Amino acid sequence: MQLENIQQQAEGMVGSAPKKGRGKLWKILGGVAVFIIVLVLVVNWAAQGAVRVSDQFIADLQELNAESSYDLFSTKARSAVSSAQWNAVIKQAGPILSGKPKITHKEVSTSTEKGSEATISYEILGSDNITYSIAVSLVKESGTWKVLDFGSKRK
Repeated sequence: MQLENIQQQAEGMVGSAPKKGRGKLWKILGGVAVFIIVLVLVVNWAAQGAVRVSDQFIADLQELNAESSYDLFSTKARSAVSSAQWNAVIKQAGPILSGKPKITHKEVSTSTEKGSEATISYEILGSDNITYSIAVSLVKESGTWKVLDFGSKRK
């Protein structure tokens, strides 16, 4: 009789040990999941202003709106490209980039020597049925995101 009691007590102890371990594991996994979700939300919030300016720049490019897109240029970009030169670029590139832009990558850095910078990457299907990768680099000037430069390549 005593042997049965000892076996039952031992089984009860063995059966309860994994449950405690599982509870801790679930708490750890839950904490990691919450951390990842918060991190994603913070990154998206930080990139929000840059994405808005970049989206407007791409829309202006597609709509052949040289003046509006040029207004989004940073001081450095304006010193490298005149309004007339930009108008020529828009007339050439704008009609090709006809598809709906899809963001493929966002990167924001606020701790650089130069200040806050961001890069927003897109894929856009061209009127020539070629998918183009477009990267828009932005810099924060006086609290406002401005286009520093952009590049494109066939995918």
